Amino acid sequence: METSTISFQRAGTLTVETTRFGELTIAEAQIIMVSGGLLGFPGFTRYVILNHDQEQGIPFRWLQSVEHPALAVVIIDPWVIKPDYTIELPDDVCESLHLSEEQPPLVFAIVTVPLEPVLMTANLQGPLVINPATRKAQQVVLTNSLYTTRHLILGELWQTGNGNGDDVAASSFHHSAV
Repeated sequence: METSTISFQRAGTLTVETTRFGELTIAEAQIIMVSGGLLGFPGFTRYVILNHDQEQGIPFRWLQSVEHPALAVVIIDPWVIKPDYTIELPDDVCESLHLSEEQPPLVFAIVTVPLEPVLMTANLQGPLVINPATRKAQQVVLTNSLYTTRHLILGELWQTGNGNGDDVAASSFHHSAV
């Protein structure tokens, strides 16, 4: 199994070697702990969110594993592509992440980008839910959901005006740590 090279620098920072972004210097406070890991990747629980080049108006980000250099997935705010997106989180998730109305979560959908980017989809049925204050997270499977694991993205972006689908499909991803 391939593991990332992690070296600690000044107090509170570490350097992670990744296959996609090269060497990243990350503040330990930026690390998100995903309880149980992502679906399909239960052994990897530490991640960092990397912003896409926001100047282009591209709504995607990267979720990069701190423990595995090749594990990085594209994520998106689900409300960007589906403004009427609603989720009901189970009580046990709210309790384990310490969420409340006063401490609402950040929510992201994991994106699958096939060889034809115009066919990219978002998993709206299995969102990543993050408590921004504690940096604890969990990928939640919504059992009573109207959503699918393969919601087409570009059609929604064109309809909502939240992004230029042509630019999104043709873009390359740049990054900066959140």
